[in-house]
Amino acid sequence: MRPCRILLVSGLVASHASAQAWTPPRFDASKFVSPESRPNQDPDVAFVVAVSGGGHRSANFGAGVLAGLEQIRINVDGQPQSALWQVDAFSTVSGGGFVAAAYLSSLDDFLQTGGALDDFSFAAAIDADSQSRPAGCDPDLREHLRHNYERDLLRGALSPRVIGTLDRGDYLESSFHAHILCGDHRERLGRPSLRLGDIFVPASEGAMARLPWWIGNATAFSNGAQVPMTPDVLATYGVVGYKHDRKAMQRDPSVPREQFIAGIPMSVILKASASFPGVVPPSTFVCDTDPAAPYLHLVDGGLSDNLGVITAFQLLAQDPAPRKVLLVIDVYAGGLSPYSDQEKAPNAAAAGIRSLTIGLDSWRTRYEEIARSQGLDQGQSLTIIRVDFDDMRANDPELWRLIDEGGTRLTAEPEEQDRLINAGMQVLLSRRAQIEAALSSNPR
Repeated sequence: MRPCRILLVSGLVASHASAQAWTPPRFDASKFVSPESRPNQDPDVAFVVAVSGGGHRSANFGAGVLAGLEQIRINVDGQPQSALWQVDAFSTVSGGGFVAAAYLSSLDDFLQTGGALDDFSFAAAIDADSQSRPAGCDPDLREHLRHNYERDLLRGALSPRVIGTLDRGDYLESSFHAHILCGDHRERLGRPSLRLGDIFVPASEGAMARLPWWIGNATAFSNGAQVPMTPDVLATYGVVGYKHDRKAMQRDPSVPREQFIAGIPMSVILKASASFPGVVPPSTFVCDTDPAAPYLHLVDGGLSDNLGVITAFQLLAQDPAPRKVLLVIDVYAGGLSPYSDQEKAPNAAAAGIRSLTIGLDSWRTRYEEIARSQGLDQGQSLTIIRVDFDDMRANDPELWRLIDEGGTRLTAEPEEQDRLINAGMQVLLSRRAQIEAALSSNPR
């Protein structure tokens, strides 16, 4: 994500150079029930959606993309199915996690009321005026997708309770829990907000999956390693503590580690993925792997991969399905050209500011290189479909200009939200033929 317009200074975080060698762990799909065990799934297709960072523009453009996917009907063993139903996993970064949170929370609410998957409509769930909103879904979900999280950050910074180990990021996590993950709504219905254990069901339990996987990606502050925040990866890091809703949560030694980690709320995962340096303080997890350095500080996942494609390709490489499809939702508002219209070289200040985001942007030219590194070859078993802002330059230049000038924000006005959702839907539907061909059992 681009730097947020709020300029808040994070506290310095001490780092300890551990003597232990460390290889960053990867997600092991074999440890969990496959989302392809859900009803109406095509086992011959592995479909992953990667959503880039980008604050509320990513959230709302992405919401439009998912609503567009829902409109596309594909052929699965002779039966028409919504393309959205076929999504097996989301790999998200920072604000890209907002749309996964909104979709999975509303879908889970609906399924928990006994609803059938083919009766669920995400488009209706995010339509404030809809008379056919799915049962159980938070009626304020559309508002949650534009909620002013910048204001919540500022309130946290000014709160007299921000003392000791509490910081404004803890207030942001509480807001994520209450709003985008529908925590307040779900608690009124007598159930907690989404947790890691709702997303990842251990294979040993022999149960069916209820939801697609959602992997929120963060970056380790100390060594820059990408951290896909799944139960097995967090267990490898030795996580035994975190903060949720401004309270420290510590594992009781009598509770199995897997059970403790399964109980981590997805708002904690989302906040860690969105902890952009200088705006949101790093998320701190307590770990017991290295007694001399018991803390894991995590920052924005965009610093190690701002598209979420590394984790997405790792997921696809592990899936036995013969056909693999990656949909990349990229809300980068800048151009991909390496050229500038300015003759004079950037000054020191401009170069310093650009250094914060240049690594994030560099991923956009490396899809195929990353795919090959995971043993995937585009054009054979792999299809990559990209949905981005390039179409908006011609279709809605005014919206593109406003977004480009406004940068990444954690708030949106209703009109801006409406235009972003509509733009995401229209751009996605312009890829209809490619999506139908990639996902259908018997493509035309």
